[in-house]
Amino acid sequence: LAASSTLLHLDLSHNKITSTKAIADKLIAPSESILSCLDLSGNKISSDGASIMGGALATNESLLSLTLRLNNIGDEGGKDLFEGLAQNATLRHLNMSANKLASGSADALLQVFEKKSQDCTLE
Repeated sequence: LAASSTLLHLDLSHNKITSTKAIADKLIAPSESILSCLDLSGNKISSDGASIMGGALATNESLLSLTLRLNNIGDEGGKDLFEGLAQNATLRHLNMSANKLASGSADALLQVFEKKSQDCTLE
């Protein structure tokens, strides 16, 4: 999949995925990635996984939509993910509904919207 030059949309929802390192390293972080839509909803991604995704998002230039709903992402992971998103220039839609986010990640989320001048949807 990482070498694919045509894969634009990948749905890996409801697969009991716990680690996002391979996904971040092979699908999101590479500069040659053309993946525009990634759905990881309904997995078992934790705050650690969200932190890894945040690091990959900071340098990604192709992803337009990321769905992480129905996972186990807490405040610390949400904060790291939002900090990565603040550095990202392309992502327009992020669905983080039904996770364990609380006030700890709210400041990082506000920074995302302060930095983004284009339309961005967060669920």
